[in-house]
Amino acid sequence: MLILLSPAKRLSIHQGGIPEISYTTPEFIAEANILAKLMKGYSPSQLQKRLGIQTQLALQAAAWYAAWQKDPEDHLTFPALLIFNGDAFRGISAANLSEQGWEFAEKHLRIFSALYGILRPTDRIQPYRLDLNNKIKPEGYPNLTTYWREIVTSYVQDLLKENGTDTIINLASEEYFKALDQERIKARIIQPVFKEFRDGTYKSLFTNVKFARGRMTRFILENRPEYPEDLKTFDWEGYGYDENLSDENRWIFTR
Repeated sequence: MLILLSPAKRLSIHQGGIPEISYTTPEFIAEANILAKLMKGYSPSQLQKRLGIQTQLALQAAAWYAAWQKDPEDHLTFPALLIFNGDAFRGISAANLSEQGWEFAEKHLRIFSALYGILRPTDRIQPYRLDLNNKIKPEGYPNLTTYWREIVTSYVQDLLKENGTDTIINLASEEYFKALDQERIKARIIQPVFKEFRDGTYKSLFTNVKFARGRMTRFILENRPEYPEDLKTFDWEGYGYDENLSDENRWIFTR
């Protein structure tokens, strides 16, 4: 199986090393450098408008892009699975993953990125601020989603063949998953959905959903299931597979 995740806006750039894990370089660093050069040309006020963020965040983003290096020194980069610090990544808690969990992640987990396209867990990246839905138009493209679609789609197709699998576990947001041309992806796409019973009905609560996606990712990495159906045993903090609400590929976990 191939697990797909969204990145996080929140970063943690003071992480230590990963024992016995080899760092890697992002596959699409050339394309990332093109985007970073574009972003470096914007002033903090322009970044604030184009990224839709507050002044302090725009100043931080401008500083990161000003410090960008095409061939960065190691101390300026951080492994993707550790630098992202949003709810899903806190759910994964990668700093204390087992060595076997990291090895499984290297083969089976990929993280979308508006700047890097798609990342392996051990890819060393520079801090950045950029989302697919930001008002950024790379030369020759109407938006970032179009910029990455062909590259990311071909990469995922090749990785599925390389891994000998025809199953994707989609734990990414809709915003990032649309970077894939799904009509070209010849794979079963399983979409886990997390809902909670509130006010007489089942609802997806945004923050809880993201954290649950991270916990399911960790569940997969540490248990390394042989079959996709093994994911139905996921039972973190009261969540359980609900057969009555689920269908063939949209699996509902409720609590």
